Amino acid sequence: MRRTGAKNFDASNEEASTKVSRAVRALQDKLPLSRVIYASATGVSEIKNMAYAERLGLWGAGTSFADFKTFADTLEKRGVGALELLALELKSSGAYVSRGLAWQRCEFERWTCDLDKEASDAYDEAAAWWRGADAASLLSKRNQTGCSRAQACGAP
Repeated sequence: MRRTGAKNFDASNEEASTKVSRAVRALQDKLPLSRVIYASATGVSEIKNMAYAERLGLWGAGTSFADFKTFADTLEKRGVGALELLALELKSSGAYVSRGLAWQRCEFERWTCDLDKEASDAYDEAAAWWRGADAASLLSKRNQTGCSRAQACGAP
């Protein structure tokens, strides 16, 4: 199967990346102030497909993750649920558009259950990670636009 597209950028081995993905990265490097729209049919189905999307501000300087590998390894340990939450967070912040991720016709049930210490610690760790990801996202928006945190969130 022939691989094409920016999603086929391999952050750990650029030589193995497709020409298209290397060109996308080169354009981003050469035009640091340009605006970028990332579009993908596969979205966040596999974390490795996001390696080219460095301008989302999810990894690198000023974030909780030094590089894409650290970011990817952290999410992969948390499974598909973490990828779904990432996609929803990106969508809610306006950084991601997908017809497959809509709140319309979604149904939710609220369940309350007691957590043992291990589950409670895991929950607290996940919540801390998402707070860090949210803060990194807002910091990135502020650095890119010069807006305050409230302005980065869309407040007047």
